[in-house]
Amino acid sequence: MRTDSMSRPWLLYGPSGVTGRLVLAEALARGHRPVLAGRNRATLEALAAPHGLAVRAIDIGDAVGLRDMCGGAQLILNAAGPFQVTGRPILDAAIAARCNYLDLNGELGFMLEALAMDAVVRSVGITAVVGVGFGVVAGDCIAAHVASRVAAPTWLRLSVAPASGFSSPAVAASTVAALHLGGRRVADGTMIARPLADRRWRERLPDGNELTFAAAPLAELAAALHTTQVADIMAGTPMPGVTAAVVRLVSPLLQKALRVGAIQRLAARSTGHAAGDTAPAAATCISRVWADAGNAGGDAAGALLVTGEAYGFAARAAIAAVDAMAGATLRPGVHTPSRAFGADFLTGVGGVTITDIDQSTDRARRRA
Repeated sequence: MRTDSMSRPWLLYGPSGVTGRLVLAEALARGHRPVLAGRNRATLEALAAPHGLAVRAIDIGDAVGLRDMCGGAQLILNAAGPFQVTGRPILDAAIAARCNYLDLNGELGFMLEALAMDAVVRSVGITAVVGVGFGVVAGDCIAAHVASRVAAPTWLRLSVAPASGFSSPAVAASTVAALHLGGRRVADGTMIARPLADRRWRERLPDGNELTFAAAPLAELAAALHTTQVADIMAGTPMPGVTAAVVRLVSPLLQKALRVGAIQRLAARSTGHAAGDTAPAAATCISRVWADAGNAGGDAAGALLVTGEAYGFAARAAIAAVDAMAGATLRPGVHTPSRAFGADFLTGVGGVTITDIDQSTDRARRRA
């Protein structure tokens, strides 16, 4: 399928959220004029009026309305989390309307669900790219990078450390969804269940200090498996060692407790993302993703990706993906960002550096 220009309008679903507003600002800065879509017409019109943009007020539960909304559009970018709620209805609508699909999903559950829909998406001739926000796109691209530096890699590890200057209720809900899902890793090419934080390791910061990571059920696991086909993959987030030990111990109880709505709401507030306000320190934030890969013969490669504030990165990456969808020859089906746009996609996002690491001189970067 060839899409040489935005000859048809594209839709931004969820422009009123924390990430959605940043995406809209980035889109306008790059000369785009998306149609703003979401549930609340008054909010959409307030966002659209200063720029003369069109709006479509459609509830996520209105399947017919979502399908009609996507009809005639070149693509829809879903910026409205949690994606366990919004992902499938909007992807289904895109399929029904034969409209290309992008999202900022970072939830493992919906990542697996979306990738499993590849045959359906291919059958209608559209392209769906899932996870074009931090950290899936960052983890996916750096995973492809390090895997390409090792002959026949058999293991891969991603250490994802976002730094956020904003807080988002949708991200809070996504975090709780991940905890409810429980621990996951890839073993022998299959996603398996594990206790939360069942593995720990350290990564070295530029100042010589070390950051402790614990295994977590990140969407990067599914993306990296789809992209690299490496048999054993682990991903994790920063977590002090004592906290990781406690989380692992209570993991089964935590999953059961999160079935209760009141506990879900309490957990969402405790993530630090629920307030929805912004922090003035966004300009000083540094987000990092480390990747390690190795093979059965003991060969290994490592790399470190560094960028700025995670929400701002997500907005830049999302609009870079919109531009890529308009200017590239894309295969129908469901793809991760690096499979759709290439492992060097991030070079066009801006504010990103990737540095290869000599593992032979960095003893902190050992396999867990």
